[in-house]
Amino acid sequence: FIESKATTVAGVLSELWGAILTMPENAEPIALVFPECSKLQESSHWSALFEHLECCKDVCDRFGTRLAVIPSVDGEDGRAVVLREVSGETMSNFEDDDDDWELSPELLAKLRASQAEEAAEIGSIESD
Repeated sequence: FIESKATTVAGVLSELWGAILTMPENAEPIALVFPECSKLQESSHWSALFEHLECCKDVCDRFGTRLAVIPSVDGEDGRAVVLREVSGETMSNFEDDDDDWELSPELLAKLRASQAEEAAEIGSIESD
């Protein structure tokens, strides 16, 4: 494993993206441990890190398709992530199903109502 010296979430992101970009094809899994970043011990920051990664994998060439970042809690050493090359068969465990962009029917109805109100308001301004 690689022990990071990052003390901030920004430092963690920098090291993590550096590892993602430089990980060789077909390499053995790499674990990155972040014992110096106390913010990652908070579940909200830990979750936010993976929400960020979830959004980014939709626009990355290798990350999210052939390279997965898996959360791990390494006990006394703090939180860790494992970077792992995955094959086509096992990638289905990590694939994004694009649910991020689907709106609930309730939210879609509110959005359409809001757009209709805005269009009506614009129409009344133009007729004045």
